Amino acid sequence: MLAIDLKPSGGARGQVFVSDYVRDGLNAPTDFDFPDNLALDKAGNLYITEDPGGSSSTGKTIGDDVWFAPFNPSSSAHAQPIVRFLSITDCDAEPTGIYLSPTGKTLFIDVQHRGGSDPRDLSIAVQRFSNVQFLQTK
Repeated sequence: MLAIDLKPSGGARGQVFVSDYVRDGLNAPTDFDFPDNLALDKAGNLYITEDPGGSSSTGKTIGDDVWFAPFNPSSSAHAQPIVRFLSITDCDAEPTGIYLSPTGKTLFIDVQHRGGSDPRDLSIAVQRFSNVQFLQTK
């Protein structure tokens, strides 16, 4: 994943800075493969969905995941090491969107292609306790 800073640097107009904000071997494990959708919270933490798992017709071998990339106060170029927040292993299901409520207390995850006799899509709401930061970093 690339981070792109469009602000001019050192007075040069149009200069951009590109970095590997999340990358295998840098701050992500090797099974972080297909980043798809992103959400950013007010603290600068990044939430990432990926869907590398395949389908029931091709044989789903791994889950489709939601990852958490904590903001790194020491470097705006790289997130702190990322962690898998959840994995969806239901045959064809995959996370297709992720967003946070304006208060930051609820994380919404959209899921499509649910398997079985109920192929409908759905949204999952994950809430935190009022006195706990959602996925707080140290």
